[in-house]
Amino acid sequence: MQESKAKEEKEERKTGAHERSYSSLGRAVTERLPGPDALLGLFDTSPFGKLAKILHKVFEELQNIDNRRITMEGCRTGIWLATVLMWLRPKEIDLSMNGFRIFPEVGNTEVRLSINLLRHVDGDISQWRIHPWHPEKDLENMVEQMDDMMQYAQPHHHYTIL
Repeated sequence: MQESKAKEEKEERKTGAHERSYSSLGRAVTERLPGPDALLGLFDTSPFGKLAKILHKVFEELQNIDNRRITMEGCRTGIWLATVLMWLRPKEIDLSMNGFRIFPEVGNTEVRLSINLLRHVDGDISQWRIHPWHPEKDLENMVEQMDDMMQYAQPHHHYTIL
């Protein structure tokens, strides 16, 4: 057991930092998977055009200073995408799987990009959803919209509870 661990550490020293973080990130995720088919496509490759579109959209949203946080949700090529983005901006990224935090283990207030590895409800593993989050500037309009929505959520009958 000790020999295999020492051999693994020696092999990791030979590889570059990018490959080492890809491997360690992959291990951290697979250790938390409930089964081998839980997140299909996680280690798959994607065409360069598709990766370019994903990265372009992420960087475009990160450039907008009004966006306080950006969330990415998807699965296919997820380990590669997470590794690249974490390598570029390690303090600004957090990673979760199905909503459970993997990295960093403690809260980080500098995070601008949250990557959530998950299988979409429709089962499509090829899609990534990118959502920018920014503060609402017109609060009065937002309160009016909520009031309109709440009138339908209120019960119309009142029952006495004994």
